[in-house]
Amino acid sequence: MAYRVRLEHVSWVEAMPLLRLARAWSVGLRLEAWGLAYLGLLFHLGVTALLGWSGDGWASVEGDRGVLPVLGHLLWPAALFGGQWPLWLAWCVELGLLKTLVGGTLSRMASQRWSRIEEQGVSVAMAVVLRRFGWYLLTPVLPMLVGVLLLVPLVLAGLLLRVPVAEWLGLVLTVVGLPMAMVATVVLLGLVLAGPLLPAALGAEGTDGFDALSRIYAFTVARPMSWAGSLVLLTVFGVLGYAVLVLFVMAGVCGAQWLLSAVSGVPMAFLWQGYAGSDAAEGVWWLVLLAVVLLPAGLISYVYAGIAWIYLSLRQLYDGTPVYEVALTTGPGSSPSPTKDVSGG
Repeated sequence: MAYRVRLEHVSWVEAMPLLRLARAWSVGLRLEAWGLAYLGLLFHLGVTALLGWSGDGWASVEGDRGVLPVLGHLLWPAALFGGQWPLWLAWCVELGLLKTLVGGTLSRMASQRWSRIEEQGVSVAMAVVLRRFGWYLLTPVLPMLVGVLLLVPLVLAGLLLRVPVAEWLGLVLTVVGLPMAMVATVVLLGLVLAGPLLPAALGAEGTDGFDALSRIYAFTVARPMSWAGSLVLLTVFGVLGYAVLVLFVMAGVCGAQWLLSAVSGVPMAFLWQGYAGSDAAEGVWWLVLLAVVLLPAGLISYVYAGIAWIYLSLRQLYDGTPVYEVALTTGPGSSPSPTKDVSGG
């Protein structure tokens, strides 16, 4: 018996869930998510600038007055910090804490948005992350710790092989340590490959870090091609969407600068470089810098939204859990709507 299926009756979310990655830009560029990424990035750039000033790093890049060179130094401060390891340490600690908080909040908001059951604002999502901040911060460390512990026998074997009277003991430890080193490699490599899914797992499931780790390792091992394909799609949609975002933002910035230049008589290049010799023109330079920061902030928000959908899709492919099933949180700022159609049709 032949069956016919009308296309309008097909749930494309269920059939090819990864195709909905095309909507990640609309989720990531929602005002609250984009604004949170923007404020977090501004805070990080401000801390980087202060650290650079404390180490007199700006003197070495004094000639780079353009908006893009300055932004580049703030995003990767190698020229500002040089070999001053205390500055690098402070920068890494601040970046890790901020990434954990902002990234976890963006992942939580994206998971709730994709679920279409509960809407959460920044305050509620951030409160959820803060209550479980220890798991968000320390869960990535657990595989690293396991990997280091598994390498201990091999390190001891190497030390014993340097002592003539203990060479045989070192050989025995080498026999034991080599398989353990291979396991450590698998654990650490798995963290590199599956680690991006961790904030999404913690945000969607509401469980502890051990459960989140077991899930992301299982999903990527069981569905490696789906994981790789989703990353390719995320990159393709990211490049296309970012090109459009750059077009709109830079068109607005350049248009505003052209108008200011035409009315004020100050060359447009001076407004871009901040060399007009007036406080007002210097202020325009800062406004241009603040506008350009919208671009990386939008990209960050998109990536977290896309990764959240990839996690939900891989989970559905792995164990059949619907993509709209996430841990709910009720309270001020959340608006659960369980009667909403979540069939994906």
